[in-house]
Amino acid sequence: MARKVIVHTFYSGGKAVFMSEWYEPLDEHNLRQKAAEAKERGYGEIDTVTDSTGRLVKLS
Repeated sequence: MARKVIVHTFYSGGKAVFMSEWYEPLDEHNLRQKAAEAKERGYGEIDTVTDSTGRLVKLS
């Protein structure tokens, strides 16, 4: 049986800059860790995250 995948989209300055997939929605702590990793990779300061469940998380 296939598991549903949740897609998390990370935004910097109103633009989608990074996407991550996982089998469940990430909590705010994990989202902040992924945002820090994205910043280290040069994607900019992540300020907002959405996921395919319709959730919106403001990180700044």
